[in-house]
Amino acid sequence: GLISRPDDKVEDIDLILNGNLKFINRNLGSGTRVLLEFLLTKKADEIGVDLRALKKRIKGFEREVKTHFEVARAVARGEADVGIALRHAAEIYGLNFTPLLWEEYDFVILESRMAKASVEAFTSLLTSDDFKKSLRKIPGYQIPPDIGKVIYKPS
Repeated sequence: GLISRPDDKVEDIDLILNGNLKFINRNLGSGTRVLLEFLLTKKADEIGVDLRALKKRIKGFEREVKTHFEVARAVARGEADVGIALRHAAEIYGLNFTPLLWEEYDFVILESRMAKASVEAFTSLLTSDDFKKSLRKIPGYQIPPDIGKVIYKPS
């Protein structure tokens, strides 16, 4: 979601497009950056503007960091006004958090490795009550009903 300082809450991604707020970006290839690129492409199409031109409107677009916590730290220190990061990172730094969407994560494991002891231990951990209890303590995470289960197997 969008994170910002408590004294300057940013609740709409459109607010970064006017050049008044300094943005802190994530690195190319990160899921957060993919999300931003998707949202900006959608916005560019919506308002009939070239994507590159839209990105140029964003003050700080070229400044990249590698983690959610680096985004939160930059916002908390006043090096940026807004960024996109996890709720957990925002809360650790005492920042506002405005959700954008829920993101799902999957683990991809080769079928030939499913019977390995380490993989069985990993999938067992994912389905354990202790793991789920720990995960529930982290703000902004949801536990999917199929956690630890094989959800796709090629035929």
